[in-house]
Amino acid sequence: MNWVMTLDAPDLSANARLQRALWLALVLHLFVIFAIGFRSAIPPRHSLPTLDLVLVQEKPRTAKPEQAEALAEQDSVAEPEALDDEEQPVAPTPDPLPTPPPEPVAEPVPQANPPIAKAPPPKAQAVLTKSPKATPSASTLVSRSLAMARLSAAVDATVNDYQSLPRQRHISASTQEFKYAQYMLAWVAKVERVGNLNYPEAARRNNLSGRLILDVALNPDGSIKAIEFVKSSGHDALDDAAVHIVRMAAPYAPFPADIRDETDVLHITRTWEFLPGNRLTGK
Repeated sequence: MNWVMTLDAPDLSANARLQRALWLALVLHLFVIFAIGFRSAIPPRHSLPTLDLVLVQEKPRTAKPEQAEALAEQDSVAEPEALDDEEQPVAPTPDPLPTPPPEPVAEPVPQANPPIAKAPPPKAQAVLTKSPKATPSASTLVSRSLAMARLSAAVDATVNDYQSLPRQRHISASTQEFKYAQYMLAWVAKVERVGNLNYPEAARRNNLSGRLILDVALNPDGSIKAIEFVKSSGHDALDDAAVHIVRMAAPYAPFPADIRDETDVLHITRTWEFLPGNRLTGK
């Protein structure tokens, strides 16, 4: 029979495990001292071979009786009478082998805690403290109110002035919106007709030719508001003749309702060319 002792070490802290190991070592030393005093040391169990003992009861050999009590084919010896239970021999029980003391297990040496990297100290942040604002005096409040009132009045005046400005629209030969393009073509046709009927005498006499650009501003009723030169022809006679022809052809047709609803001043910018042969054309 084999005996196996298993020592389960619970999960203890380092101090508790060390204390328990010291107590266990002390008990084992006392056990060894008392065992040596009573009997010799027994070699470790793992060095002894295991033996299986089998007890066999052998029949005793008895001498033949001198006088047979019965006749038989062969000689036989009478069986001995069965012994009582108390008289039957019992095999001696072997002494149990003492369990060798377990070898003490070296406790793991706790490792020193590795140095923990310290986080850099936070940078000092500048704390802005607001100084208490001084309560303005009554005179200061009054002056501020007056300044705000003047500013508000100036803004309102600017807005009113802007809103009171005439709504102006500029058109030219590149204008494609139908209502403006149609009005401009009729206006150019009238200027050309009047100009060719009243071609300037100075241009005819000096055989002058040239090209100029005029910007003519018209009011909603078709009257002329202003005439400005965008580009001169280089001849005063031709420039003066162009302005005279535009004024001679006025007044022009009033603005249609769809133009009047969104335009107060209509600027027509066109190129006028005095050609050889005493002819005026608008482009």
